[in-house]
Amino acid sequence: MRPSSPTGDCQSASLTIVNQTGKVIGATLNDQWTASVQANSTRAVVPDGLDRPPALAWSAAITDSTGSILGRFVVQPTIDFVVTASSAGEIHTTASLRVQCPRPTPFDYAGLPSNACGGFHLKILNDSSGNATISINETWQTTIQSGASEVINEAFSNPQPPLLPWHVTVTDAGGQPVFSGTLGDTPVDQKLTLSDNGPPVQMPFDLSEDC
Repeated sequence: MRPSSPTGDCQSASLTIVNQTGKVIGATLNDQWTASVQANSTRAVVPDGLDRPPALAWSAAITDSTGSILGRFVVQPTIDFVVTASSAGEIHTTASLRVQCPRPTPFDYAGLPSNACGGFHLKILNDSSGNATISINETWQTTIQSGASEVINEAFSNPQPPLLPWHVTVTDAGGQPVFSGTLGDTPVDQKLTLSDNGPPVQMPFDLSEDC
């Protein structure tokens, strides 16, 4: 599904929430704006919409029908973000840089796609107090120690990850899942930041950090 807002406005962005869970889910932006997304429906949020969301950038949280957080995301200007809550309880995301816009500064995503650096990148930053285990498609795995980070690269990581897209699962030191979702179905590189204060925060990854 494509976001409904125009792609030529380079000071804007959109967040499209697709609810396939069969129950009402919630969305919160910047800890102050809230909205409900009815079961089996879609809601698009744009900065100048009638529902008056806050100014960009948005720190977004998606919650299930009980109020538990399903995922956290950061939406920057020039990014069209689609979040799908599936009937299986998984979160799928697509972050698309508006192709008609100049690259944001300092958020330089190094092109779409980032083939010069080996294709899609997923950076995991582990700011939690314990080790984290990252699994991709149940066949590829790595462990990231507390305070460390790792960039998983489509072409150059060793061993090489599976073909895109990736079903990514993150478990904490006790073996409890803290993230489950599909990544790599968009050319915008992604970053997950793990902490002890809630679910991982997902946002586009600035390749100039590591490439």
